[in-house]
Amino acid sequence: MHALRGGIIRLKNDGINIPKFNESFVIQRDHNDKGNQFIFIVPRGEDTLILGGITEPHEYDTNVGLDYKPYQEMYENNCNLIPMLRNAKIDEREPVRVGLRPYTTKNVQLYRQKD
Repeated sequence: MHALRGGIIRLKNDGINIPKFNESFVIQRDHNDKGNQFIFIVPRGEDTLILGGITEPHEYDTNVGLDYKPYQEMYENNCNLIPMLRNAKIDEREPVRVGLRPYTTKNVQLYRQKD
């Protein structure tokens, strides 16, 4: 088991700079040794739009931001799919969210907990 780092970019989805998104889009892009690359655009809550995504095996540092090249590429991939996303404001409170989750080559594994 090892860590799988994932990250998203958060945009404003308030209908001011772009029409408000009410539907999600998910598209598989590529699988390579840099991780699983895919596009997803998901409205979240009242005024947030989530752009993703990227997964990076064996990466443990969660202190990455918009200046990280793979996140810039992720943003560009989403904007190439829906160009008006370039007009959306990036959420200044939390522009990027990064997290780690456990991963195995067999993917999800469940273990019975002894009483």
